[in-house]
Amino acid sequence: MIQAIQDGSAPKSVIVIMDEVPADRTAAGSDFARLAKSGHIVVVLQSRGTPIDAQNGQSTQFALGPYMGVNLRAIIVGKTLVGMRTDDIIRVLNWLSSRTDVDRTSFTLYGRGGLGMVALHAAAVDTRITRVIAENTLVSYRTALDAPLHRNLSEITIPGVLQHYDVPDLLEAIAPREVTLLNPADAIGQPMRFEQVRQRLNLGSSDRVHLSRRGARDPLPIE
Repeated sequence: MIQAIQDGSAPKSVIVIMDEVPADRTAAGSDFARLAKSGHIVVVLQSRGTPIDAQNGQSTQFALGPYMGVNLRAIIVGKTLVGMRTDDIIRVLNWLSSRTDVDRTSFTLYGRGGLGMVALHAAAVDTRITRVIAENTLVSYRTALDAPLHRNLSEITIPGVLQHYDVPDLLEAIAPREVTLLNPADAIGQPMRFEQVRQRLNLGSSDRVHLSRRGARDPLPIE
């Protein structure tokens, strides 16, 4: 875990960044450097299983992707990778909430790819998270089930998940807090058209869930 904590006693907003392979955190133009310079407390969290280590990488022969091995081991003991990573986030929030320089009313959680799905789960169970940004994240489990092809689902696989809930239910559980979906993706990781996303998530005219595009050089939509 890497963090940038500004000097001074005044409470500051918190941004927790999760990415499988974080960008250069020292580059002047990086999200980490920019957000830290603007006065936020910024934490880069490498959840368990990221980056893909040599042992996980050996499981690339699985059709469901390189995380299949580690997720199967988790399932054997009654856990899932999504659940364990959600627990990682909650532990980080516990630590941050214990600090006197933290504004406990302003926790933003960003997750990319499969970690975006983790961010949605974490916000659904922990109301301290005030805003979620998920980028290049699967729109819904149902989208993957209906698709003829999919890629890297092992990272977010939860046995029997559609018997209980899907992403629209997570969004409902997060309400009324704000969610931004950047480049929401289909089952093979390609960006979906916004009208398709709205249909899949039953968004209607909701102004709480924002759909947005982000290019490779564009900053995170956080000031």
